[in-house]
Amino acid sequence: MRSTDPLRPRPTALLVTCAALLAFAAPAPAAAQEGSPPPAAPFVERIDVNVVNVEVFVVDRQGRRVTGLTRDDFELLHDGEPVPISNFFSTTRRDRVASSLPGLPEADPAGPAATDLPEEQKLNLLVYVDHFNIHPSNRARVLDELAGFLEDRAFQGDNVMIVGFDGDLDVVQPFTRDRREIAAAVRKLDDPVGGRVRQDRELLQAMQQMRTIADAVGGDDLQAQLDGMSQAYDIVRSYVQSARFDLVRSAKALDAMLRSLSGLPGRKAILYVSDGLLQRPGEVLYHHLIDEFGTQLANTATIGGQMPDPYLEIAHEDETQLFNSIIRQANAQQITLYTLNADAGTNADKHISPDGFGLGRGTGGTRALATLHAQSLQEPLLAMAESTGGTAIINTSNFDDALAAMGEDFDSFYSLGFQVPEGEVGDYHRIEVRVKGHPELAVRHRQGYRDKPEIERIADRTYASLLFGMEKNPLNVSVDFGKPERKAAGRYHLPLLIRIPLDQITLLPQGPQQQGMLRIFLIVQDETGFSDLQSVPYEISMTRAQLAQASGQDIGYGAVLELRPGVPNVAVGVYDEIGGGESFVHKRVIVDETGRKRRR
Repeated sequence: MRSTDPLRPRPTALLVTCAALLAFAAPAPAAAQEGSPPPAAPFVERIDVNVVNVEVFVVDRQGRRVTGLTRDDFELLHDGEPVPISNFFSTTRRDRVASSLPGLPEADPAGPAATDLPEEQKLNLLVYVDHFNIHPSNRARVLDELAGFLEDRAFQGDNVMIVGFDGDLDVVQPFTRDRREIAAAVRKLDDPVGGRVRQDRELLQAMQQMRTIADAVGGDDLQAQLDGMSQAYDIVRSYVQSARFDLVRSAKALDAMLRSLSGLPGRKAILYVSDGLLQRPGEVLYHHLIDEFGTQLANTATIGGQMPDPYLEIAHEDETQLFNSIIRQANAQQITLYTLNADAGTNADKHISPDGFGLGRGTGGTRALATLHAQSLQEPLLAMAESTGGTAIINTSNFDDALAAMGEDFDSFYSLGFQVPEGEVGDYHRIEVRVKGHPELAVRHRQGYRDKPEIERIADRTYASLLFGMEKNPLNVSVDFGKPERKAAGRYHLPLLIRIPLDQITLLPQGPQQQGMLRIFLIVQDETGFSDLQSVPYEISMTRAQLAQASGQDIGYGAVLELRPGVPNVAVGVYDEIGGGESFVHKRVIVDETGRKRRR
């Protein structure tokens, strides 16, 4: 599955018409009768108790994991104010193994067997390999270790998904616990060429061009030197513009993947694999410019207005805010980020200065520039992991041990749940967790969350039901299609009828009427990607006589979809805003001419 705009391409389906109707023979609800005024919405005061679960990891001063703590050992602060811990869960891998095998020491009673993990505690692990920001040799080294790690995670019962990004997002393997499918997907990840090769080549070319200019204007001609520095500054700006374009593209793709997981139940974690992301794209070149032309000339050019202050430009072009938005998105979706720097870091200057060019004539030479470059690449990886409760694997070539240490988070953790205090829906809130009476213990967890409106959460789950093939249907919703009708070249109109049993809908008396409020969500996936998610309110108003006549029948919602030929997958979400019930179903349909086109 690919898309030019990651996971959110231009719409493939369009709601053309829609109408509320009562399936079968009963009279239409008042809301659907032509010419009748819309019913007044019933007054409803239904309190949705939203519980946020925070994964917590505790270690001592030696970095050893601390287990055996209880609810009473923790203090949880919400925007700086203590809140009660309503839900508490703890487990270790040893506990689960011991509870499921005879002859082993008795397990901690708080630790469930592996097969008995509650749904909200089962792990969904997405592996995101950023081909766009990695060297092929580094990727190959990581993949050798990654395959075994992921097979073990599947053996532990984790749900694993594998995604690659090479400018477009590619879902290599949807969520699965099948170890053979996981191993095959990891092998596929070694195909694309790493984009970091081009980026490093552009950086090296810029450095070489700047050196050539500096050598050409050497001497006592101040104006020639200033003109040369101005040319070099243009090279820096051109590089920064290109690097920032790549960076924003990468950030948007990662953000889209975070959004796509928002409706997924259970614990969610992403392992992001790359050589890093440049937090300050122009830093190395600005320092190189000063090294080549000299600090005195740079000061003269800055004071004289020939060029801005390089140090101010470095600060101005810092992309911290871009990564902060990713962090906030991950925390809003309750996703823990783990980051892996595939470049072992043992020869930090080898990509900046290949073949011993020896660029960098300032203090420390190439090594100093390489250190700045490595720091700029690693800082976002550290920030994204630490702020979401995860860990960053950097400056190591022992990926096997590093991944095993990361796996301890998945096997041994505390989960603290709290009810969201009343407040303005949609706000971002800070979280802090402490172990009472033990300041020496280090506690790691995500730093905040966003309290989403219930409608937004239902929309997320509708999208997730389609993306990840999940169905939940307590309302017994069914979907029927009519015959596709060709309207234009490559476009068909497809009638759609959503049926909801009337007995499953909560109705409240409002004068002589019985009224209900539903919210219908529709999204379509075809071979080109996903449509925009449509959200439509559906008010039901019936007299008692109509209600009695319609007993045992279905309420229907009709729509017409505009689709391309093919076999699209249509997902429907139905939310009962009064009763709180929700259903998510999806169904494939064959649109005309698919067979003829394939036969040709």
